[in-house]
Amino acid sequence: MTAVALYIHVPFCKMICPYCDFFKLKEDSESESLFLKALLSECDAYKKWDPSLKIKSIYFGGGTPNCLSIDTISRILDYLRSTFDCSQIIETSMEINPDTIHPSYFNSLLQLGITRISLGIQSSLTDELLFLGRTHTFKDVRKVVDMFQSKHFLNYSFDLMFGLPQSNLDTITEVINDYLSLNPAHISTYSLTISKGTPFEKQGVTPLKEVFETSQFEVIIHALQEAGYIHYELMSFALSDAYKCFHNIHYWTFEPYIGLGPSACSFFKSKVFRQTSDMKNYLTHPMLSIEDKYTNTRYTKEMEKKDFIIANFRLVQGLSLNAYYQRFNVSFINEFDSIIRVLNDLGLAKVNRYHVQLTQKGQLLYDSVIDYFI
Repeated sequence: MTAVALYIHVPFCKMICPYCDFFKLKEDSESESLFLKALLSECDAYKKWDPSLKIKSIYFGGGTPNCLSIDTISRILDYLRSTFDCSQIIETSMEINPDTIHPSYFNSLLQLGITRISLGIQSSLTDELLFLGRTHTFKDVRKVVDMFQSKHFLNYSFDLMFGLPQSNLDTITEVINDYLSLNPAHISTYSLTISKGTPFEKQGVTPLKEVFETSQFEVIIHALQEAGYIHYELMSFALSDAYKCFHNIHYWTFEPYIGLGPSACSFFKSKVFRQTSDMKNYLTHPMLSIEDKYTNTRYTKEMEKKDFIIANFRLVQGLSLNAYYQRFNVSFINEFDSIIRVLNDLGLAKVNRYHVQLTQKGQLLYDSVIDYFI
């Protein structure tokens, strides 16, 4: 029996944000109907590969998942529950834009079993929201949080983006204080990345220099820890263990996961593969597309080792020595002894009984640390 985290990529958006490089399309009802049909066909493909598949978590991401009607979400969840073993699901999450969720929609989500909501806020400052192409204001966020709290729904997460061109330590501090005033259970942080093909890239937008970006992140870490948040993953903070994102921890420990929807990635049956990003192909032949990707993907044990290292080092507790040995039948310390010594001498990593852990300096230089291993 394979236990997996299940990700559903909803490719629809009301507006296309200028920084986003995820696969997305403008929403319309006809495409939603075809998307639902294709998604359920994908489920059938995975059921055929592993009839005893067990789902541990569900995550609706995108795109903008709440572009979907309640009926479509209900049909997806009903089909998952009738197709797979969903008896031990720990968490069902959905990403939502704060200006597009209304009380009746939210109440329906609760009835359908959504247990965690991630609000795509990015900032509390009006000029930054306009720069990012967001259509909400922080006043909208306050209204949504009031709605959550009126239903005693506390498991909501905020996204926070730093490193914006005109930002500084004062603006990032203001954003943090605004966020903390609403007591989110979880905060996920991101630095602005200018990805190829995005409107920002075409406009020649440049993020802050790395030294200023790092200073902002140091302020974020200090402020959130002072406020009682647990820094449990490189860019993630939770008010308690109960509010850590189980679905994402499944990724970071590099356990099997399935991605449904166009361009979604899976780690399943010892292979990492990605569904087609050709929407026409996906809508007409979803099962053939994913079976072709799986069959023709070459994924070696060495590639799996690298992906495990990349994922595990994102956890603040560090890379699990026992998990590495159990999976690869080799000691991580013995295999990478010289690299670990270098990282230790540079003050980037330290070794304890159970983990190789990045120091805060190492966390801030995560990409450089990973380069030593890959």
